[in-house]
Parts: sequence; structure tokens; C-alpha cells
Amino acid sequence: MSTEVVKNTLLNLVSQFTTRVDDDELTIRNLEAKGLKVTWEQIQEAYGIAQRILDPTNQTAYEAILADCGIPKATEKSNCWLPVTKLLYGRWNVDKTEYVLNRSAEKYACAFRHFETNGVPASGIAAYVEAFNDSQHGAHLKGIEALDRATNGREKDNAKIDRLKRIGLSRVNPDVVRLKRPECVPAGKQNGLLWFEVEGDEIVVLGYEDIKTQQFDQLALRKGREIEAAKRRKADDEVDAIANGGSSNEVSQAA
Repeated sequence: MSTEVVKNTLLNLVSQFTTRVDDDELTIRNLEAKGLKVTWEQIQEAYGIAQRILDPTNQTAYEAILADCGIPKATEKSNCWLPVTKLLYGRWNVDKTEYVLNRSAEKYACAFRHFETNGVPASGIAAYVEAFNDSQHGAHLKGIEALDRATNGREKDNAKIDRLKRIGLSRVNPDVVRLKRPECVPAGKQNGLLWFEVEGDEIVVLGYEDIKTQQFDQLALRKGREIEAAKRRKADDEVDAIANGGSSNEVSQAA
């Protein structure tokens, strides 16, 4: 068999597989679109049920249910749709001893607030979500949630997050160490992770891992929160010491 014939046979196999890939990608896109519509229809039903639960005539029974599930009531400044969203998407554990919340579904409370603010009828939620497209915040459910957060005071939350990141990145933190750029770190890289091993009193850097800006920000935020939590614990200890007849100086020296 000539090389040309074998070549054509192999190219034919490649062509057949390429067609399969294209067909599969189309199938996947269709399934994803169908899955989104199922989610939007679910949101529509959930919003209708939430409206019924939040009817003023049901307030006493609703608050009793929240108490049974250990879900805090909404405050004047919080989103009134959050507790009922927790209720709808939570589940009792197997032993019926704890109501387990679905944290990933709590974002739907933002969408519910948006629907209420904009007078979207429960029967038209799925169609509204499908058609929604905001030039700044995006389309569909994610766009609605982002717009609601921007409209309802998330600026303060963002300011707090930025402050915690700055705390986490502060060079005055006691665990900050400066060292010359190891050869394993490519020139021009601004963010990354070093992995190392301790040998006696020395640390041997064994490699470098590149990380995205988002990952870097998450690490800074986590460290900032840990520092803030440590400060609060120290302040609480000082208050307890004073209440028990000691002094804040004694606690500071002990720390």
C-alpha cells in the first residue's frame, strides 16, 4: 500500500473525528441551553412559592418555621428574600437534627429582590431571565444578580474586601520575608507561589507556580481576614480581663 493511500486513510480518520467533535460541541451547547432554561423555570416556581410564604398573613407560621430550621429572620437592612431562599434550597440532614443550607443557591435572593423591585410577575420570570441582558453586568441570571448587588449597597462590601486585601498584603506583617528573586521565578512575573523544603536552618526553594490575579487576591483576602479575626480575639480577651478585675496591659504582655 502506497504512502499516499495510507496518508489519505489517516486524513479520512482525522476528518471523521473532527466532524464528531463539531457535532458533540453542538450537542453540548444545546444541553447547556436546555439546562439553563430548566434553572430559570425552577427560579420562576421558587419565586412564586416565596411570594406566598412571605404573604403577611403567613408571618407567624413563617417565623416559626425559620426558628425550627435555625434560619435567622431578615433585618430592616438585609434582603428579606434571603431567609426564604435558604428555606427553599436547604435540606434537613438524615437524622433530622440540622437544617443544612445550600450556600450556592443563596444568590437567588438577589434575583428575587430584583424581580420584586422591577414588578416582574411570577408567571413571567423564566422569560424575563432569558431576555435579560445588561451592558454592564451581563445577561440572564448572573447579570440580574450582579445588577442587584451593585444597586443595593455592595460598594461597602467591596470597600471592606479591598481593605482586608491591603491588610493581607501589608509589608509590616510579622511573617513577611524579603528575598532576592530565585532563578526559578521567570523575570517579569508579579504573582506566584514558591514551594520549598526545610533543611536545617535553611529553606530550599524547589519550584515556582504561576497563579492568576484572582487567586492572588483570594490569598490576600484570606490572610487579611485571619489578621482581623486575631485582632478581634485579642480585643475580646482584653475586655474579658478588665471585666474580671485584670487590666488590658496584663493581657497584652501575656500575648
